[in-house]
Amino acid sequence: PVLPAYYDATVAALDNTPADNTITDRIATLGRVLFYDQRLSSNDSKSCASCHQQAAGFDDPARFSQGFAGGTFGTAHAMRLGNVRYYRPGTMFWNKRAANVEAQASAPITEARIQQALAQFERAMISTNSRWDSAYAQVFNTGLPNRGLNVTLPTLTAEEDRGRQLFFTAPNVGGAGCSACHVAPTFALAANSDSNGLDAGGSIIFKSPSLKNVALSKAFMHDGRFATLAAVVEHYNSGIQAGPALDNRLRGPGGAPQRLNLSAADKAALVAFMTTLTDTVLVNDPKFANPFKK
Repeated sequence: PVLPAYYDATVAALDNTPADNTITDRIATLGRVLFYDQRLSSNDSKSCASCHQQAAGFDDPARFSQGFAGGTFGTAHAMRLGNVRYYRPGTMFWNKRAANVEAQASAPITEARIQQALAQFERAMISTNSRWDSAYAQVFNTGLPNRGLNVTLPTLTAEEDRGRQLFFTAPNVGGAGCSACHVAPTFALAANSDSNGLDAGGSIIFKSPSLKNVALSKAFMHDGRFATLAAVVEHYNSGIQAGPALDNRLRGPGGAPQRLNLSAADKAALVAFMTTLTDTVLVNDPKFANPFKK
């Protein structure tokens, strides 16, 4: 893909592509075919795309995906794949058990070249065509504080821009602090992020996919427990639980879980802002669609 100017060296430093698997059209196109090929499952019934659906932002509309034998496959929700390329150190799955995209791509298979092709196809899913991207491209300036991320975006509605302000502003100065972990412009998770306090006493550190196309999802968090973005916002507003792995950025004074105490209008504004991250180009791009004729 042709990348916008703000995907410069700062973003390139987050690229998890290994030196021996740089993206080429030929191999990534093979990855596209493999991604949609149901013959990779033991009974020819499932492909990668069965759970990672383009129209849903390469997410699964169901909370829990079905396995090749039918029924619920597990207790984890399938992750969105847009901007998977920009998560460092590159470990995959919610519990980071796969060392890289290659290992994740063929966890049930093992062939090295299948791994490389699928990983190239997934890393090619770069999201740069949301309404936020179009607006930010107009104000991006390396000479501005925070590269212009805190600048008002005139093409957003007043509510959306209020959500942007909350997203990029720290809690101690009146914001929600979301960008401390969900790093723009890729909105991928910061590598040093710890637990988000879903459960009291939580000790497991889950990763998060990029927030690009998050508004297209139907289930949120590693186990899909939240059905709406409003519920996600409310968790960070009032529901964070204490635990040994809780991220310091989610702690308030004295180390207790933070409570943002956002107004109803501000919570709605955060949801509105996250809808501006929807990239309809990516979810309709024929290069990422099913190449098989029905």
